Amino acid sequence: MPGTWYAQGGEYDIRPSASTTVFNLGNYLCDQAEWDEGTPGTLNLNPSTAAPTQRPILVE
Repeated sequence: MPGTWYAQGGEYDIRPSASTTVFNLGNYLCDQAEWDEGTPGTLNLNPSTAAPTQRPILVE
């Protein structure tokens, strides 16, 4: 799941349920999050796979 997950007022609750489950995430934006609360899987956060950022520019 590369890229950026966005939920401005949302909540993420990500729990890989098996020891063979691996989640590879880029980045996330949310109000609240719970990650891997004692579940046996793996979460890898890699910001280099997130959505690119760009400085604002003037467009007329």
